[in-house]
This record gives sequence, C-alpha cells and structure tokens, in this order.
Amino acid sequence: MSAAPVKEPLLKEFSPATYDQWKVEAEKLLKGAPFDKKLLTPTHEGITLKPIYNASDVEGLPHLNEKPGFPNFSRGALAAGYHAEPWKISQELPCGAPEEFNAAIRQDLMRGQSEINLLVDIATASGSDPDTAQIGEVGACGTSLAMLRDFETVFRDIYLDCVSLYLRAGISGLPLATLLLGYVRKAGLDAKKLTGCIEMDPIGILLRAGKLPVSLEQAYEEMALLADYLNEQGSALQSVSVQAGVIHDAGGSAVQELGYALATGTAYLNALQQKNVPVLQTARRTRFSFSVGGNFFMEIAKLRAARLLWARVLEAYKVDSSLAPMKIHARTSLWNKTSVDSHVNMLRATTEAFSAVLAGCQSLHVGPYDEVFSVPDEFSRRVARNTQVVLQEECELARVIDPAGGSWYVEWLTNAIAEKAWAFFQDIEKEGGIVASMESGWLQKQVDAIAQAKIKALGQRKEVLVGTNNYPNPKEQSPGKRIPDYAAIRSKRANELLSYRICAEVDADTAVMESLSRLSSVQGKELIPEMIQAGLLGASLGEMTRSLRHADKDRPKLYITPLRTQRVSQGYEKLREAAEKFRAQNGREALVFQCNIGPSRTYRLRADWTTAFFQVGGFSVASNRDFKTAEEAAAACAESGAQIAVICSTDEQYAGVVPALAQQLKRAGTGLTVLVAGAAGDNEAAWKEAGVDGFVNVRANNFETLKSLLNKIGASV
Repeated sequence: MSAAPVKEPLLKEFSPATYDQWKVEAEKLLKGAPFDKKLLTPTHEGITLKPIYNASDVEGLPHLNEKPGFPNFSRGALAAGYHAEPWKISQELPCGAPEEFNAAIRQDLMRGQSEINLLVDIATASGSDPDTAQIGEVGACGTSLAMLRDFETVFRDIYLDCVSLYLRAGISGLPLATLLLGYVRKAGLDAKKLTGCIEMDPIGILLRAGKLPVSLEQAYEEMALLADYLNEQGSALQSVSVQAGVIHDAGGSAVQELGYALATGTAYLNALQQKNVPVLQTARRTRFSFSVGGNFFMEIAKLRAARLLWARVLEAYKVDSSLAPMKIHARTSLWNKTSVDSHVNMLRATTEAFSAVLAGCQSLHVGPYDEVFSVPDEFSRRVARNTQVVLQEECELARVIDPAGGSWYVEWLTNAIAEKAWAFFQDIEKEGGIVASMESGWLQKQVDAIAQAKIKALGQRKEVLVGTNNYPNPKEQSPGKRIPDYAAIRSKRANELLSYRICAEVDADTAVMESLSRLSSVQGKELIPEMIQAGLLGASLGEMTRSLRHADKDRPKLYITPLRTQRVSQGYEKLREAAEKFRAQNGREALVFQCNIGPSRTYRLRADWTTAFFQVGGFSVASNRDFKTAEEAAAACAESGAQIAVICSTDEQYAGVVPALAQQLKRAGTGLTVLVAGAAGDNEAAWKEAGVDGFVNVRANNFETLKSLLNKIGASV
C-alpha cells in the first residue's frame, strides 16, 4: 500500500504574520491614538485583554494537553461530554402553593424541562410552619412546604425516580430531606434511584442574610448526618451545595466568585471531615452553583477554571480528583437584568446560557425576562425554557464536546482567571478562612469595591447596558408587575396546616408527639430514621425542626454584615421612576429642549447622541427642529415650557453661537438650565459667564448629571 500524499500547507505562498507585525499595521490605522488605550481592555478581574491572540500566548500552559473527562477537567467532567448526558434543563418555578408548583412542573416536564428545580419559600427555608411565619414569608420566593401531604401534592403524577430533583432547601435541608424520604417510602419508590441535590449551604445563607437561625456548628452537624445517611443507603443524591452566585449577584468579579467557591467548598470539606465524613464522600455529594454574566468569554473561562481549581483543592487533600470532578449548576445573572426595556433580558439570558453550555455546566436555569420585577408568567417561563431547548435541539450543542477548547483566547483566559482566582482564594485563607473573612467584613469590602466600580463605569457609560444607559426606548411603558397576595397565601397555608392537624386521629396525634419527643434524645445514625417516621406519622416541618435543634439554643449564633445583593441598573431605574412620578404629579414631561443650530446633517451624530444621553434618565427630548438663528431657538424653547435646554451644533459654529444663545435662553426662561453638547475647551469660562450651566459630552458622568437635573426640576431621585 502506497503512503498517503503529503498535503502542502494552505496558502503557503504567504508568510505568517507575527503579533509585532500586526501591531505595527494596527498602529498605522489608529493614526496616532495610543494602542494600549484603544485596543487593550482592562477587566474588573484585573486581567487585561489583548485584541488578538496566537499560539505563543498558550505555550506552556499546564492544562493545555488535557482531554475532556480527565484531570484537571478544564475541558469538562465527562469524556463524552453531552453525548453521554446532556445538561439538565433545570428551570426554577417560584410558585407559592404546592398545587401551583405541581401544575407548572408537570406542564414544563412535558415541554423540555429535565430537572425539577424546587425552590422553597422563606418560611420553609428557615424551618418555620406557615402558621408561625410572618406575612411576606409564606409563598415568597418559592413554594411553601410544611408536611408530608405537601410533598404528595408537589409530586402528584410525577415519577420522581425517573427525573432529577434539585431541592433548594435553605437551612432546612435535613428536615426537608426526611419529609422527602418519607414521601418516597409512602409512595413505594426506591430511594436509591433518586438523583439530584438537596441543597445545604449555610455559609451562603449567612452571607446573603447576615445571620442563621441555627449555629454554624448545628448546620455542619446536620450536613454530616445527611451525607452519612445517604452514603449508607447507597443514594446518589448530593447534599452539599456551594452557591457562589451570591458573589456575582452582589456585583463581584469572576475571580472573586471562584475564590469564594473554593474557600466555601474547602470549609465544608474540613467541617464534615471533623465529623468523620471522608473528604471524597463530601466532594462527591457537593454541587457548585455559579451565576453566569454577560461577559461571554470570561464566563466560559470561569466555569472551565472552576473545575481545574477544584481538582487542585482535592489533590491537596490527597484525593484522586478523577473520583469526584466538580459538578456545576449554572443560572443566568441577576446583576445585569433590568426592569427598563426588560425584553432585552431575553437576549442577555440567551448569551449567558450559551456561555454556560459551552463551558460544560451539568444543569442550567435560564431566568425569565421578568424575574427581577415580577412573578414570571407562563409566556416568560416558556421563552426561558425554550432557550435551552433550542440550544440542545436546534443548535445541537449536546452533540459536541468542549467546543471552546483549543481557542488560544479561551485557553489563555482560562489560565489567567485560574491564577487570579487561586490567589484570591489564598487571600481568603490568610484572613482565617471564608467564615472569618465574612465576620471581619473583609470579603464584603472586596466585593463591594468591584460592584461600585461597575456601577460607576455604567454611570459614565464606559460600559453599556442596552436600553438602560444607552439605546433607550423613549416610547417604553412601565412593565406590569404581578405580585402575589402574600396575606392570602399565608392564611390559606396556615388553615391547611390547621385542618391537617385537627383531622388527625387522637392516636395518630399522640404518636406524633411521642415521636417528636424521641427526636430530642436520639442522636447520630438513629436520628434520620426517627425523623422520617415522625414525618410519616404527621409531624410538620416546624415541629421536627424545633425538636431537632432543641439543644442548639445555647450555642452562639453568628451575625455578620450581609453582602448586598443588587442589580447594576437600579440607579437608572430610579431615574426613570422619578421622571414618571414628575409626569404624573405635574401633567407634563420632564422636558429637555434641544436647540439645534444650523443644518443637522453637519452634527446629526452629536444630536442623536445627546438625545439618548437624556432619554436614558426618563427625560422627553424635543429635538426634531433645526434653527437658523439664536433668536428663533430661544423663542421656541420658551414656548415649549422646558426647564432644561441643550445647545447642539458643530464645534466650528459654537464660538459664534453659544454666548448669544445662552444669554437669550436665560432671559427667555426663568430658572432655565442651559447646557452645551460637547466640550468647551478654552471657551469654558466665557461661556459660563454668558449663562451656560454645564456640558454634555463623553467625559460627563451620565448618571450623576441626570440625577442632578431631575432633582433641579423637582423630580426628586
């Protein structure tokens, strides 16, 4: 057999260009503008991005020769990727009542959802029954679960042993797990066939809320008990969770989110190891959750680096990382979602979902476009769910393995973010570990510094949030808000629990009380079977929680400064709200009159830019007329009744127009604020003397300028 012919290199007649050669040509096109300022991009992660990457950028990277499914898992946890198992479509369903959740999840499971993502409400998450919780806690942010009957309602007509379950349990992981296992036993299901995760993440709850209803020691004991029990039963359920998205949703960087995840995961390994749960067992039962933001490539690199770094952590514990690769749940960002121009949230969530999938997440929630200001309706839920279905079925992303792998940029960025995140993790450890860094406030200060930098960049329009601080929709109407009647929900749920108790037979009620009494004295391995039995007899979540934690009341509780969860758009949303309130109270718009002088074709870009500058703050801008003379413009401005005027023309015309026009505008309008679109240069002092109050240009802080103007006209922000 003859040897195959050697193929000649494609385009061999062209010599390959080096980076330096390319840079020389790029600098010529910049015509004197500094290369570093124009083409290098600093990020909030402390990483500077180049405009182009080549093979030399990835030379010697330690992870570059890895294969999917092999340590250190930067290319994915499974060798066959999504060919072996597509990512789980794990949409959150914030339904307050068990019957509502059941109706919604059955519908969604028939339409593409492949994991039950069961959020519990505030009361359930804290271990309280509906009748002892406050209005606004029952049915809020999730489903109210208080008794075994609720589990029967939630899972009615669902084959729980055939679909993965992600039970978002708050601090109630152990009592909710026992109610779940009681339901499984009563339904005749095989508990060993259950898959998914019962979320237990006390550190994450502490950071969000600033406190826990139990001591951290009690929380660790409950985590260890459940992990040991599941291991003995041969269950595949995970029971430890690290919700790293708490950092992202507070405005932190990708580096900080990864560092926090490593530090929290390490804290759980240590705490459970001290309670005789082997590190490997804890690692196998841990699910990490990350929020995925809008920086497309950064988020891909973040999740790839997360697996790599967790493998490094396990190696430090002398654990074979191939036996417990990181399991990642992702959810689209809350930080960058808006209530203004809210349908753009669909586009943001789509790119974020794409990032998560390319990075190899194992389950994913795509946020409905209205989730930050309303309870999502069927339409918004359907679009969010179908975003994942389209990525799987039409884009065929489940048919490829690590499609981002090998990209010089992605591989370089994966390494860069891994190095930065490892350093941040070490900084946390130097502070005494994750809990100590939270108690001192060090972690919160680090995250808040990045958040404030992002908010400032948005206000200066150095960073763009489409429809919010740029490209506004001036005809937009405020979105309708669907807020449940929490008082009615609490009353209904409290009555259901009361009826459940009243209808119990006397003997059954006695059995419940005896079982709860035994919970106070039983310890160790016997506790969970006793709790399961109590739930089967009719004990409620609150009753079991109180019995379980009766001895914890004397332990010290932790109180810290909570990490502030926020959205970057909130400042601009307040501007819009102030403008709307002004309109409602005064019967007129918050109006800016744009004095366009001369033929608009000579300054149209500036005029359009200026119009958008004001519209993002809720101002109405009268900009559809061009004026030949200053007198004509001043008269029209006075007639409009506007309290703000902005002079707009070319730089060449300004010298002869601005002083006279500013004087006439001031004479024509009492209390009128006069601005100029552009920079004054050497004319600033003279123009201000003529009546100009300020300047609108790329150097102006858009948010602060608009806030000041709204306050000036009486629309208090």
